[in-house]
Amino acid sequence: GIIREGESFLAGPLLDGTFLPVRVTTIQRYRVPKRMVRAGQAATLSLPQIEGSRLRKGMVLVSSTSEPKACVEFVAEIDLSMHHTNTPIRKGFETTVQIENIRQTALIVDMDKEELYADKQAIVTFRFRNRCEYVLEGSRLIFRSSNQTKGSGRVIQVFPQQQNSTTN
Repeated sequence: GIIREGESFLAGPLLDGTFLPVRVTTIQRYRVPKRMVRAGQAATLSLPQIEGSRLRKGMVLVSSTSEPKACVEFVAEIDLSMHHTNTPIRKGFETTVQIENIRQTALIVDMDKEELYADKQAIVTFRFRNRCEYVLEGSRLIFRSSNQTKGSGRVIQVFPQQQNSTTN
C-alpha cells in the first residue's frame, strides 16, 4: 500500500477494540519531509487526531473505507517444534504469540486434542491476555515460552470482539 499526506485512515485497535478516524498531516523518512511512503518503508507519520498516550506497538492503519474488527480470540493450526519438559501442552498453557507486528501473551483456551507434545500438530484457540488486536485470517504466527517451547502456525479463524465486551 501507499500512504500519502492528507489521506484519511482508521488507526487501532484502541483498548476498547475501536478504530479511530485519523488524517496523515505530515510524513518524514529519516527526518526528511516526504509526500508519500510505500509498504515496507520506515516513516514517521503525524496523526494529530490521536494523542501519543493512546498509541502502542501493534496498532495498524487501515483504509478508512474498511470495517476492521479487533479480536481477543482466534483459532490457529500450530506445529509444536520444541518442548523440553515432560509435561505436555494442554488447555490453560500460556505463551508469547507473535503475529505480524503483534507480540502479546496468549492463553490456549481450547484444543482439538487433550495433550500436545513436540513434533505434533494441533488446532488451538488462543485468547490474548491484555488487550484486543487486529488479526487477519491466514496470518503466520510463532509462539514461544521461556526458551523451552517453540512453535509456529497459521491463523485459520478470527473471532471479532463484541463492541461492549471487556478483555481479561
